[in-house]
Amino acid sequence: ITIGLLGVVKGTSRDCWEKASTDENGRFSLLVRNPLDRSRLRTDGMTKPARPHWLGAMVDRKEPVYHFELLPDPGGVWWPLGSPSALAGEEAFGGGRLFINCLEATLDQPILNGQLSEEYLESLHQGHNSFSLPLNIAGKSKNVKLFVTSGSNEARLELETGAIKCTTCQKIEPDQASWRENHSTIPPICKGFIFDVRKMTARLYWYWDTTSLLANMTEKYARAGRRPLTLFDNLAAPVPDSVWGDQRKPALWFDREKLVAALWEREVILLSAAGR
Repeated sequence: ITIGLLGVVKGTSRDCWEKASTDENGRFSLLVRNPLDRSRLRTDGMTKPARPHWLGAMVDRKEPVYHFELLPDPGGVWWPLGSPSALAGEEAFGGGRLFINCLEATLDQPILNGQLSEEYLESLHQGHNSFSLPLNIAGKSKNVKLFVTSGSNEARLELETGAIKCTTCQKIEPDQASWRENHSTIPPICKGFIFDVRKMTARLYWYWDTTSLLANMTEKYARAGRRPLTLFDNLAAPVPDSVWGDQRKPALWFDREKLVAALWEREVILLSAAGR
């Protein structure tokens, strides 16, 4: 038997599989490491390891025998802004929480709170490609403007550095008083200034923690035991044909990216249906 853990971090699927043999009673024991153990997630003021989201089991037989289910306490998933998986989550659950992966600086709180995330989603649906928000960087609150590239999760962050840039001679001054002293009183007189802006590249993701939705579903169908957690199995709910890989061997049966996308799509359907 082959057991695996699967998850998604920054839009990339991760998995880890381990194999064991069963005894005459069908029992086995093995340890599967967290496939996301090197990824760190900073949310709500704490940094913690990212956790897997799904569990898979496959039996090494001629005919495929498999089972995939939600973990009882699943880790979050984060899909690139505008991707099919993100759009499916938006349609079913509304926006999740916006995760800003800044490539040139460390944000103290890269996952926005629910209110800011909702405001950003509304702005996005109204066709705006820029959004102003406060962000903490290196312990200091900064007013940041977020610019989005249409049809992509690529973005640009612009934040005022506090310095002043002269529009005439292009020199940088530490503040307005310095600009007035050095540029507007001594000839040649400069015409004006703008606030100096630092530009940084970022990637945007929608982050969902479905723990509360899962708890509501399992409470609603308490008599069903673990059955509501099942997403696919070879008997009652086979995986889509498109998920099959080239080799019919455990852990190689399926295309990982397509399998993880299919697991999320199935989870969205089940959790949204249970919430009605």
